[in-house]
Amino acid sequence: MKTLVRCLVLFPLLALAACCANTQCNRDDLQADSLYLTLKSAPVGDKTIFTETELDTVYLQRYSIADSTVITDPQLLIRGQQRDASIIAKLKDAGLDANTLVISNITPFAPSTTGGKLSDYNYLLTVHDGAKGSMLYKFRITDIVLKGNYEADGCCTYYHNTKKTFNVNKVFEPATETDGKPIAVTLAKPG
Repeated sequence: MKTLVRCLVLFPLLALAACCANTQCNRDDLQADSLYLTLKSAPVGDKTIFTETELDTVYLQRYSIADSTVITDPQLLIRGQQRDASIIAKLKDAGLDANTLVISNITPFAPSTTGGKLSDYNYLLTVHDGAKGSMLYKFRITDIVLKGNYEADGCCTYYHNTKKTFNVNKVFEPATETDGKPIAVTLAKPG
């Protein structure tokens, strides 16, 4: 009798294990909370667009929310430097271009240096205008709110972002993805 009970329990578990062993679980959970910022570069002639030179001199600094004088890990963001195949595909699928910057729990700051989630920090994005001497365009990214939950499909468990908002220079920006495509906030020069 014990053998029959064991078999009744063991066979469904083996069938489930075989099914799950053949299932790839590769949704991009690490990018679910990402913020997407597009630096405006068109139409030509618009005074609020960034030039090619300016787009090559973009810096991102991260600040502790508790102490805004503490800057950690300043990064020079060069277009295309933070692109792996999954990010490129996601941006292309959403109709976003190479001027879209991705800030996440793992990009551009190395995971070993993050010490916390994306929302544990405020950020300062600076674009340098070499043609005008030391002219800087600054975008303060603050009040980041990230919420999510885990969903399972039988074999895999995935993280799903359910709320993503932040402020850029004190302007509220909703950025929650509803169809899996990133929502980018466009940053432009003051008009």
